[in-house]
Amino acid sequence: MIPLDAFWRFVCFRPGLAAACREWEGCLGPDAWHALKDTLFSGNGLAAHCALSDGRVGKVVALSGGRHALVCCATGAVIEAEAEARGLRSYRLDLNRLGAEVARALDILKDPRPAPHPARLAPVGNWTPVQGHDVAVNMMLPPSSAALCRELQSLARPSNAGAMVLLPHAVALDAGLRADLKQQKVSIVPLCDVLELDESVGLVAAPAWVMYRNAYCKQFLPELMIPAGPDFAFEWAGDYWHLTFEGQTTHIRDGVGPRYIALLLVNGRKELFCADMVSLASGNPIIKVSQSKDLLADEQTIAACEKHLRELETELSEAMEFNDWGRQEKLQEKVDFAREHLLRLRGLDGQVRAFSGTFDSARTSVTNAINRALNSDAVKKRLPNAYRHLDKALSRGMFMSYDPETPVDWVISVRESDPLHAL
Repeated sequence: MIPLDAFWRFVCFRPGLAAACREWEGCLGPDAWHALKDTLFSGNGLAAHCALSDGRVGKVVALSGGRHALVCCATGAVIEAEAEARGLRSYRLDLNRLGAEVARALDILKDPRPAPHPARLAPVGNWTPVQGHDVAVNMMLPPSSAALCRELQSLARPSNAGAMVLLPHAVALDAGLRADLKQQKVSIVPLCDVLELDESVGLVAAPAWVMYRNAYCKQFLPELMIPAGPDFAFEWAGDYWHLTFEGQTTHIRDGVGPRYIALLLVNGRKELFCADMVSLASGNPIIKVSQSKDLLADEQTIAACEKHLRELETELSEAMEFNDWGRQEKLQEKVDFAREHLLRLRGLDGQVRAFSGTFDSARTSVTNAINRALNSDAVKKRLPNAYRHLDKALSRGMFMSYDPETPVDWVISVRESDPLHAL
């Protein structure tokens, strides 16, 4: 995770945002710059000036043959006679794209209700702490003192129903204005505190965001019940999955790997046939297999399932013989599910579907996709406890299952703020 304090300071004090690529890299580091550049910035030709690491400012001068030079603005001396054009390209911040990315990262509803805002504040969306109560979220970049005070005074009018204002950094306000803002339920939130950068995902909420949300509710909405979020959750939100483990959250790009994991979590302790998983994950992965009609039903599939049932029954007999009650309970559940699964397969009249490849290729494909999702930085580095738990509890083979030693009460759901076309 990359803190964005330097980024917001740059935005705050560089209103034009026309800067050379090397200056951004020096401010944020190359990885963070490239992760942000593609998401939040639009190319804007060559920069007119370029700030150097030693504090000098160079003017970009075009030469013949598509070459460029850097000339010191103070002395007129040539700093670089052959400057690469790619290092001199400027970018401008796209406020609409930034607002949408901030809304996604902070789980703020962008639609369908637009956030009311004064002219100089950019609307981000509406935060809904409780059902039926929206708080408008606005952003101001850059917040010059005079302009900021004017906009905040407009929010402090008696007609206002509450709002959050996102600023690059914390600001000092006079006591009278702060009192007016408090009376109208307006909260100031520094972006440098609540946003971080994940190179694979983009902007993500920092832990401090929960602190600011809770403080707003405690101060302005004490009469409303604020339900706590689940400690263990896997939520589908369109292009991303939100994985919460022991109260800590990370974000994973949507793909077959997270879909396979969701399918196994929602069908805990049930062994799913690898080829069925390939079919089911292409639709809605948050579904009980017993509710699905999209199953393989050819003779080869039925034979494989019958063989697996016999193996489970043999293991169950051994557990009963040695009075291993814990293992017996788990195996009995798997045997019951395998029997029900076979009955469904045999009952799919006229719906025989052959898998398009070998079952071994399905096993390899599903296993590799799950491993890629678990080994991503979003899971392995951000939530190491979740990685260790899932890596151990998810069995990967011809038949796959989620079977933890200690049961976990997972919440597997679709986030209502992100309607999904696939459902």
